[in-house]
Amino acid sequence: MFADDLLLKEQPEEKDGNANYFTVFLFFQWTRIFLYQEDIMETRVAVIGIIVENTESAEKINSILHEYAQYIIGRMGVPYQKRKISVISIIMDAPQPVISALSGKLGKLEGVSTKALYSNVMENVDG
Repeated sequence: MFADDLLLKEQPEEKDGNANYFTVFLFFQWTRIFLYQEDIMETRVAVIGIIVENTESAEKINSILHEYAQYIIGRMGVPYQKRKISVISIIMDAPQPVISALSGKLGKLEGVSTKALYSNVMENVDG
């Protein structure tokens, strides 16, 4: 049932002309716009740079990346033996909150640092 249907069934009492009716109408219209926007997700292409100083975190990193596999376009890992670290880059196409969540989860691991770089290109995708 749409908000417009509720407007036809419930007419508020008139005080000061149509002020209450107008308020209810605006509320339902904004609710309808808000609900519509929830169905459309704006995705962005981003790169998450990961530096791993603690190799014991590798299993946790892979587990977290597996949770976000549907958004990951590509992954490249380079071990840097001289410094005893690994550098990983993750390329994603996902809504901004998803990219931030992945970067945040990885960054909380011991010996892991992350940084996300976002493209300016955005695309709406039906949710």
